[in-house]
Parts: sequence; C-alpha cells; structure tokens
Amino acid sequence: MGTGDEMNSKEYAKLYRERNKERIAAQIKEWKDKNILRIKQNSKQYYDDNRDVILDKKKEYHQRPHVQKRAKTRNAKLYQDNKEAILLRQAKRRKERMDFVALVVTSYGCQNPNCGWRGELKSYQLDFHHFDPSTKTTEVAKMESWSFKKIVEEINKCVVLCKNCHADVHHGSVVLNEQMICKVSHKD
Repeated sequence: MGTGDEMNSKEYAKLYRERNKERIAAQIKEWKDKNILRIKQNSKQYYDDNRDVILDKKKEYHQRPHVQKRAKTRNAKLYQDNKEAILLRQAKRRKERMDFVALVVTSYGCQNPNCGWRGELKSYQLDFHHFDPSTKTTEVAKMESWSFKKIVEEINKCVVLCKNCHADVHHGSVVLNEQMICKVSHKD
C-alpha cells in the first residue's frame, strides 16, 4: 500500500472493504429489505426510460456467436432431458388443433347450395377453399403446430366445400359468394 503510514484514499477504501466485508454485506441486505418497493419503482422507471437501449443491447448480446452456441447447447440438453414430455405435449397440441379444425369443417359442411352429396359428410371428405387465393398463408390442414389464433384467421378466409364441389370451383362450374366464408371465433 502506500509508503510508511501514508495511504491514499483508494487504498484505504479497499482495505476497509476487505476488513468489513460481512458487516457491509449485512448493511446492504438490511437496506434492500427495508426499501424493496423503492428499488422496484426505481428499476421500473429506469427500464421505462431506457427500454429501447436495453432491448438493443440485449438483442446485440444474443447475436454474439458464443452466446448463440451456448444457448444451442443448453437447448439441446434441455430437449434430451425432457424429450418424452416435449413429444407428448406436441402430439397433444397437434391433436387439439386438428380436432378443432375437424369440428369446424363438419359444423359448416359443404357450402355449395347445389351440392349433390346425400348423407353425412366426414371431416376428411371436406376441404377449406380460400375465397381469395392472394390472402392464403398456407393450407389449413398443414397448420397443426400453429396457434389457434392463426388457424382461426386462416379458416376465416375460406369456404368449406366437399371434394367434388371443390374440384368444380377450380374447374369454374361453381361460383362462390362472400356469405359462404367461415366466421369462426376461438379463445386461446
């Protein structure tokens, strides 16, 4: 430290912190416990004032190669450790979504008023036809892993038709109108 008994303020502060480490830690903990609401309010205010900068730095950090590699390794380990539960959850989720789609399609039935089909139509005998093909995101049948919200949005662009009427629409012998479009709602 300094020469002889002389010590500059930085050296003294360092020595003081080393000698009183436990007491200082206890004082800090006591102060934090007494001021927890104040700390939360200040933290929230700081985040609100600096949100864009904080999010940019976080995004920049997560784009670093070593961080991405570490996350990939951690995610792979988590997947391997929980593979069975993850696969069961995914299968359940896909089934729920496809059951919902089947319910919608069978509830509507073929919307062609001149459909010649007699009898009850099964879900596999019905198709979703996009009324305006330019708004099509994907086929509803391929959306089994999508959110209910996205599935409903896609269904609400479609008309339900049996396979024969669907072919007739594409051939040009059946004309559809906007009142035939599905109007489905679902709460996620």
